[in-house]
Amino acid sequence: MRARKKINIVFLLTPILIVVFGFLRPNPVNSVVKSRYFWTNKFESNSKYNVVIYGDSRTYRGVSPTLVVNNTDYTSYNFGFTSAGYN
Repeated sequence: MRARKKINIVFLLTPILIVVFGFLRPNPVNSVVKSRYFWTNKFESNSKYNVVIYGDSRTYRGVSPTLVVNNTDYTSYNFGFTSAGYN
């Protein structure tokens, strides 16, 4: 009988705790905001670069501008895009 009371208490308290923790958790960072921030910085950069690397996803993911910076005195920027081919 005692175990049954404990089980009932757990079943009653669990939804209440879920709701309370749902209200207390921090708001997640909106992925739309992150996406807009990325694209704004990608298209509207006020910096000037000596080397601009552009191309499709192979360029975007495969060429590191930091290697150019570390091995030369130039500044560089990777302007490659995922799934964007140059036709």
